[in-house]
Amino acid sequence: MADAGPSPHRDESGSSRIFAYTALSLYGAFLSGVASAADPQPPGHPHWLLGVIRALGNLGVLPFVAICLLLISGRRYPPIAT
Repeated sequence: MADAGPSPHRDESGSSRIFAYTALSLYGAFLSGVASAADPQPPGHPHWLLGVIRALGNLGVLPFVAICLLLISGRRYPPIAT
């Protein structure tokens, strides 16, 4: 049976890769922001945990946006069934 053309679900423009790489960079930004806040500046600083909580609150939306971008990327470029 001959193929009628490219599948309408296939993304040939590469935008799904852009979504995936953007999602990975958002995860990296989240992890680096939380890691830099978790590193206590002076030894025994009493408010370093408040800085970690503030970083988690401010940067907490980044993983959710990254998950959405990964889902969009997977929908635009589904795996090939063999």
